[in-house]
Amino acid sequence: MFFIGIDWAEKHLDYCIENNSGDVIKRGRVDNDDNGFNSMLFSIGKENIQLSQIAVAIESPHQHVVDFLLARGVDVYPVNPAAIHDYRKSRKPSGSKSDEGDAQLIASYLREHHKSLRVWHLPAPKLRQLKLLVDDRDKIVTEKVRLQNQLRSTLRDYFPQAVDAFCDITCPTSLDFLDQFPTFEETEAKTDEDWQIFLDEHRVHNPNARQRFLSALKSKPITVDEVVANAKSLLTKTIVSQLRAITAALKEYHKRIEELLKEFSDGTLFRSLPGVDIILAVKLLVAIGTDRERFSNANELQSFFGTAPYTKSSGQYRSVHFRLACNKTMRAALGQMALASLRSSTWAKNYFSKKRKDGKKAHHALRCLANLWLKVIFAIWKNRTEYDETKHLASIARHQLTQPIVGATA
Repeated sequence: MFFIGIDWAEKHLDYCIENNSGDVIKRGRVDNDDNGFNSMLFSIGKENIQLSQIAVAIESPHQHVVDFLLARGVDVYPVNPAAIHDYRKSRKPSGSKSDEGDAQLIASYLREHHKSLRVWHLPAPKLRQLKLLVDDRDKIVTEKVRLQNQLRSTLRDYFPQAVDAFCDITCPTSLDFLDQFPTFEETEAKTDEDWQIFLDEHRVHNPNARQRFLSALKSKPITVDEVVANAKSLLTKTIVSQLRAITAALKEYHKRIEELLKEFSDGTLFRSLPGVDIILAVKLLVAIGTDRERFSNANELQSFFGTAPYTKSSGQYRSVHFRLACNKTMRAALGQMALASLRSSTWAKNYFSKKRKDGKKAHHALRCLANLWLKVIFAIWKNRTEYDETKHLASIARHQLTQPIVGATA
């Protein structure tokens, strides 16, 4: 068996090949493209090493070289960068570091720990597409939040009435308003009747929203230099145009994701859970996968998502700690699901209230609730059955009936 460590950079890859004894067979650097990957395989072949004899380790499994190797039947092991960082301390106490040295470290780590590592399996093409779509959507949402904050900050400088007029500064009505009236001076010529017509045209029928809008525009204007207003109004219109494009893109992403999700039966299972929308259902599907053998019990799933703590014990010492090594993105998503479930799940609301009465902070209580939801998620995923609130409540009642009564005597 031969072990290859790859240290990747944007333009090149460093690789190191070790045998079972830890001897370095070959080192090299190739371009980070298909020609470079083929050159690396050619160099491996010149050492009379078959592809079936090699195992490859890399810190990031989402690189193009991983897809290239998997397509050729090579076993690829993703390794945690934090684990390599700690391993480097044991092998190089001086702290010296180089791309070539890191490739050898990764190869040595794989040689010593490959039995405890998992081979990376390339997901099905449509599942990979779903993951890419939802990941890219999250990046666009982040950009939208950045522009939203920039728009608020800009308006506060010269037109704070616009910020006060809308609950959501990025809604279509707000963007249309700022396009037509980028400064407060341009609104002063309008009457209440004009504004009523504007709100009617944009289907703003909520009395509170209409009152908020009219009250904000009637508030006392701040003193703003004309130079500032002229400059900032152009920035406002620029940001508004970007927000319009991003909003349209998000709608297209949502449409594509929804269409693709329909092709997975597991998507229907996750959508049956209270508080799970299309995006969270996709994130659950991508994170958990469709291989029913991947997780053998709910505790593995809880540890993977980071909702379950871990225990340290030595002799008489024992302590429970917050789990750091986990899928942090999904832990946050599960917290959002737990919060949303409080509106429609009776047992979730009761459990959350109990935790709060026990002195837990809100975020801690939500994490505990998310931990319980993962037991439910594992059950419906493993059994391929949709969630039913009535059946779950009946199961909780049966469980409580079987519990011994505290203080009862024989």
